[in-house]
Amino acid sequence: MIFTDENREHFNDWIGHRAIGVVYHPEYEAYGNYVPSRVGSCYDAFIFIDQSTALKPLK
Repeated sequence: MIFTDENREHFNDWIGHRAIGVVYHPEYEAYGNYVPSRVGSCYDAFIFIDQSTALKPLK
């Protein structure tokens, strides 16, 4: 999704999103893996991925 002048205001509420580079520790999921951000003020685009799978190593 690309932010435009017409839709940017929809992304200016404070939300928690997963921080880039966070090392995942399930016991700290609620405390340290998300940071509050105004996505429309921080990024030019935002990608939401509902499901993913683990990568497989190359040979």
